[in-house]
Amino acid sequence: MKRIIFAFCVLVALASCKSQHPTVEWIEGSLDSKSGLYEHEFIVRGVPADATDWVIWFWSQTLTHYEVVESDGLKIELFKARAHMLRPDGTPKVAGEYRIRYRSSAKLWNISKFPIKLSYQNGTEKPVNIDITHKMLPLRSDGEEVFATNSVAISESKPEHIIPCPKSIVYEGEGVTDLSQWERKSAKVEMLDEKHPEGWYRITLNGEVKIEAADEFGAYYAATTLENIKENGTKVSNMVIEDYPDFDIRGFMMHVASTHQTMDSLYRLVDLMARYKLNVLHMHLTDDYGWRIEIDDIPDLTSVGARTAIPQPDGKGWFTEEVILSTSSLDKDDMSNPNNRHYTREDYIALVKYAAERKIRILPEIDFPGHSRAAVVALRAYERRTGDTRFTPTHKDDTSVFSSVQGVSDNTFDIALESTYNFIALVFDNLIEMHNEAGVPLTEIHIGGDEVPEGAWIGSPACQALLAQSPKGSDEKEVFYSYFINKVLDIAEARNIKICGWHEIVEHLDKTTWKRMADHCAWINFWGFDRMLPIAQKAVENGINVVLSNCQTTYLEEMYTLNEQESGNGWAGPIDIKTAFSLDPFNPAYPYKDKSRILGVQTQLWHSKIDHFVFPKGLGNFDRGWNAAPQCSYDHYYSTLVNNELPSLERRGVKYHIPQPGLKIENGKLIANAPFKGGEIRYTLSEQTPTSKSALWSAPVEISDDVKVISARYFKDGRESVTTTLRR
Repeated sequence: MKRIIFAFCVLVALASCKSQHPTVEWIEGSLDSKSGLYEHEFIVRGVPADATDWVIWFWSQTLTHYEVVESDGLKIELFKARAHMLRPDGTPKVAGEYRIRYRSSAKLWNISKFPIKLSYQNGTEKPVNIDITHKMLPLRSDGEEVFATNSVAISESKPEHIIPCPKSIVYEGEGVTDLSQWERKSAKVEMLDEKHPEGWYRITLNGEVKIEAADEFGAYYAATTLENIKENGTKVSNMVIEDYPDFDIRGFMMHVASTHQTMDSLYRLVDLMARYKLNVLHMHLTDDYGWRIEIDDIPDLTSVGARTAIPQPDGKGWFTEEVILSTSSLDKDDMSNPNNRHYTREDYIALVKYAAERKIRILPEIDFPGHSRAAVVALRAYERRTGDTRFTPTHKDDTSVFSSVQGVSDNTFDIALESTYNFIALVFDNLIEMHNEAGVPLTEIHIGGDEVPEGAWIGSPACQALLAQSPKGSDEKEVFYSYFINKVLDIAEARNIKICGWHEIVEHLDKTTWKRMADHCAWINFWGFDRMLPIAQKAVENGINVVLSNCQTTYLEEMYTLNEQESGNGWAGPIDIKTAFSLDPFNPAYPYKDKSRILGVQTQLWHSKIDHFVFPKGLGNFDRGWNAAPQCSYDHYYSTLVNNELPSLERRGVKYHIPQPGLKIENGKLIANAPFKGGEIRYTLSEQTPTSKSALWSAPVEISDDVKVISARYFKDGRESVTTTLRR
């Protein structure tokens, strides 16, 4: 019996050793004044003694250029793009504990720029995900600036105070109309044979409900307005509401290429878009890290291009990619991982139908010729599997060396190969077929066209032959881009389709192509900074329509504030509720000769967290898509958001972003303010992060002079803000 117990203990001990995985700590350092670089440190602990060929994969958006300060048995290596490795480099001073201090030029805006998405593998053993602990620098003092932001005069809101704000509300006497029995499905609408903008409607409430509309869109938006009012209160004053959208395009772009959204999530998104009267869902279906739409003729586009995994040892001391690069995806066939999923034809057709019923059209984007690594990798796999060379993405003798803004190489189609256009035509045909099956004919396809890396075609024999055929002295970019656009326009025109694209598709065109684009480009999305608006001005001058997608106001994945605990990007931000509301489609510093060419406003989300980044700040964009100029003050808008919209979002289960509380010291007392109604402000008199059990602030609190740091968080509906800090 003792032998059995002993053997069992040995097995348990062995199993324990075998399942042991290292832990990683990353320590944020400050700016080194001499070098002008930021110094940070990795510490790896608990590496098994018998692990000699191990690697820890991690993802970093900022670790592009660095210098080692001190290494103790550890090295950092770049695999490609933003995928990096920690690998052993000698014997550490302390067994099983590896360290490396390094300096980097990149400023880390917030936690999103810290190393993330870690996995560990020893040799050919099965990889595992591991956690990382981030040790941050002390937070900067932001209490007073947050206090100022939160000092909005929140007034009472009426049921008719909704977003987007109606153009006109005229009250009629002192009577009241009861909306409790009104329903969309039984609503009667009088269609007027009068000249009004598309989507115009008028609602008269005088004890009864009368709806007049210029068209089916106006009828739909009128019913939406009544539903939104009714949700805020069923007894409303008698009034006449007259309203219409200023823009034809009120869009929302969802980046599903990087991270797949479930169908339920997309249906919910469409419902929310309909509530705020948006009418275009721009689906960014393909990019470097994923191809998400099924194309029957080439199953590899999804069996390879929609699958992710960490690279595997190649037996030569390095690693190879089987599918799309990831540092945290362990199994390309694990369908619980959203990065391994795609949309079937049936999924897409169902979404097109669902959206159309809510007056929203789906705009598919297939990103060409850059941002196409998933397609390039998948098409090469298809060619190896079948021997079919009709869709070869790049020239076999291409020697081009390049890297995209995101650090991705080998992500660009060869624009001089006919096989590129065979593929584009095939994709166009499939998308057109799917829309026809849905009973919603496709009128535009978005071709992306943004951020083609410098030097992408310089080593292609086919591209150089194309350049050689051009007149002497021709601008290289103009030759390449004009050729590409004309070939795509040939495909689109033959199918009675117009194209859309990001503004780069018109940056390097010859005069003939400019003219052709004016006839066959539905619009370009201008995504740049305000200083880049001359690009949009030039497009308008050349007869090309523009949809404003300005990164400084509509890229909602930008962090809400400069607080380091906030997630999100920072290169174009921050973007908070007021910034999103302040979007000015007609920036007076950059006047347009023909304002009618500005077709609308589109919000972008290059992130998977819809609730957190879109709500509530995105509502400001939505209002500006309907009303080119605000129809109310910011205080009125904010009051409507707090009083009416947040409760509505809560009823729909939307986990919107929780902003910080403001802090300041006044006459020796701590004063705090909350961004919204309700909730609790909890605080500590130190750097310690407040919890839901920390001291509750409800009135000014006397603070002694020896307290140098105060930390606070705002708790609401089971969620909490990041930490506000006040230093004295």
